[in-house]
Amino acid sequence: MKKILLPLIVIALLLQQNANGQYITVNSTFGNWLINHAGCGSCMIGTTQLDTTCAVLPTVTSINCSGYNIPNLEGIQYFINLTSLSCFSCNLTTIPAFPPNLTGMDIYNNLLTTIPPLPQGLTVLSADNNLLQSIPPIPITLTQLLVGNNQLTALPPLPDSLDICWIFNNPGLHCMPPIQKINTLYIYGTAIQCLPNQMIINTSNPLMVDTLPICNIMNANACDYVADIAGHVTYDDDNDCATPIGTPSLVGVTVDLYDYSLNFIQSVNTTSSGAFTFDNGIGNYIARVDTSFLPFNVHCPSSNMDTSSLSVIDSTNYFSDFSVVCKPGYDVGTVAVERTAGLFRPNTNATVHFKSGFVSLFSGVDCSVAGLSGTVTVNFTGPVTYVGPASGSIVPGSVTGNQIIWNVSDFLTLNTPNALAVIMHTDIGAAIGSQVCFQVIVDASTGTDNNLSNNVYDHCFTVVNSIDPNTKEVSPISFEQTPEWLTYTVNFQNTGSAPAINIIVKDTLDSNLQWSTLKVISASDANITQVLQDGTVKFNFPNINLPDSLSDEPGSHGFIQYVIKTKNNLTNPTLIHNSASIYFDFNSPIVTNDAISTYSFSGVENYLSVSGKFVLFPNPADQTILISLHSLSKNSRLVVCDVAGKEICSMAVISSNFKFETLNLQNGIYFITVTSPTQAVTQKLIVQH
Repeated sequence: MKKILLPLIVIALLLQQNANGQYITVNSTFGNWLINHAGCGSCMIGTTQLDTTCAVLPTVTSINCSGYNIPNLEGIQYFINLTSLSCFSCNLTTIPAFPPNLTGMDIYNNLLTTIPPLPQGLTVLSADNNLLQSIPPIPITLTQLLVGNNQLTALPPLPDSLDICWIFNNPGLHCMPPIQKINTLYIYGTAIQCLPNQMIINTSNPLMVDTLPICNIMNANACDYVADIAGHVTYDDDNDCATPIGTPSLVGVTVDLYDYSLNFIQSVNTTSSGAFTFDNGIGNYIARVDTSFLPFNVHCPSSNMDTSSLSVIDSTNYFSDFSVVCKPGYDVGTVAVERTAGLFRPNTNATVHFKSGFVSLFSGVDCSVAGLSGTVTVNFTGPVTYVGPASGSIVPGSVTGNQIIWNVSDFLTLNTPNALAVIMHTDIGAAIGSQVCFQVIVDASTGTDNNLSNNVYDHCFTVVNSIDPNTKEVSPISFEQTPEWLTYTVNFQNTGSAPAINIIVKDTLDSNLQWSTLKVISASDANITQVLQDGTVKFNFPNINLPDSLSDEPGSHGFIQYVIKTKNNLTNPTLIHNSASIYFDFNSPIVTNDAISTYSFSGVENYLSVSGKFVLFPNPADQTILISLHSLSKNSRLVVCDVAGKEICSMAVISSNFKFETLNLQNGIYFITVTSPTQAVTQKLIVQH
């Protein structure tokens, strides 16, 4: 009887142990190693079942299972206090996750194609001689990166300095991320032809790596490049001024550079990684982020000023970093109106995209409010008719006459490519030079919109008869108040016989414009914009690889669209000229037409007939506005309506200059209409108390 009971007792004890533990299956060779070399026998059932709650696991700080045939390291993630892992030459193919406290890791000579996210305190990563195609974000604590003899095609951002950087024998690797100092750098067997910035290198293979040229904007492999001053603009979601791995970056945001007297020097826009750089030489500089039109406040530095003092001894500053936070409330509106296909040409269709929604998302950061509903209304005028929604676009809720309305259940649905796009047909008898105008009204149902100025957006196109695809457009073509925001669009097409690898659009700004106010609002492709002190603008499209029109006509088109403010107090009249030169690779430039916008202020009668506007000041308004007609028609009236068209009040106009109290109007958008027996003229008014 005793001989029978003893095995039953052992089995019962094992079953009880299994019931109390949390077991996972591990590789038998790894399990055997844990039993014989890590003192984990009490944590195992056989060689394949590991109790993840076993008290022994947290006591293990080092594992060296090198040379054993262990294809899978499942279970390693439960050794939470492990600081050193050596598992080289193990035929290793899979690592599920790394323990959080690892500081050193030797996993070279294996068959790994990927590795999991790296621990934040890691200092040494030795992963040579694998099959790695990418590596995850690198913690700033890393001092040794050894990833030679792999299949890497790109590297993540590197820390400021490294003791060892071995990236040799990765033939598909063309670029290095910016870094300031590397003690030992091996890059032989790669396709790296230029360095991203000036860096200190003590030992290299091949020799004299530091004599490689610095990458320029148009380098053949689209590598990052860093000039004298560089940094990033990121979103600070927890208000701590830190930018850990994975922090969202702001895309296409303007960063301005000034001297210490705040004289404008140049501006650039941030790339898809939030990076920017200035090339300006020795001197003292101040960088600032321009958040005009954007729902962000610069949080760090709180002054929105980062200073650089560049000298012969220290000629770079690579830490001109900024972080932003969302403004209270939300911001829905329109940032651009684009013609994405076709022309406004008699008897021709054109596709128009209304870039509306949560404004922050167009910059790559989410400041949205879930479930926010409302409407987007487009009123159009001119010799055109509505055909229908563009392919893949949202179908309008209603189309009545010259008005298109989308009923939006959630504004988040609009921040997708081509969400609001329509096809318009230009009348066969449309007069060349006539205007096709769109007014986009974005109205949210609830909450506080922190920027009402973009809730109504006006943009006009000119009817043309030319088929030249390389053109310059401006809207408006005439105005009577200064300063005025002008919207310029440069359209280009590759009509050659091969793809255009690089395209540069050069623009010399008119002296009547405020050069420092230029902001890119839309573009067909990623670009780097540089606004220089002399008013020269370069829109760089590196490695755009724009198809030629013979092989891909729809794909052969591109554009860049920007806004810029005129100067105050222009001479009456003033013509503002603007044209652009488009460079396709090394070919001679194609010069566009001269886009002209005219400032002219005369009396209200001429004013009404030409542009349909009158003077409101100030706008936005708080308590009172001044309305100036300059001449008065008999039996004129003033009517105030809200965005829904509901009349708020009306009054007789008995003077050409008079005040109107806005104190009792709630914050929002209103339309002020001045009527006479022969005409009615409307302007938008924003009330912000």
